Amino acid sequence: MIAVIISEVDYQPINCSFYDLLEEAATLQKRVLIKYFSDDKLMEEIDSIKNLYIESKQEFMILGAGKIIRLDKIISIDGVELKNFHP
Repeated sequence: MIAVIISEVDYQPINCSFYDLLEEAATLQKRVLIKYFSDDKLMEEIDSIKNLYIESKQEFMILGAGKIIRLDKIISIDGVELKNFHP
């Protein structure tokens, strides 16, 4: 079963340098600690990033286990916080 993390809140594009970190992890199929918000709850996953994609002008990642997370819901990847990267 694939869980999709999509919110009705407008999408906020993420910083390009942070996106590069996601691409690197996806390319290497490296398992990473991902912290993100889902329905205003802090969630954590340890998984690989299978793919990054855009749909309806929103960016998403698919994890190795099939979970889909909208990129602007990410708090951090392996301790590197998105908030420290300015748009």
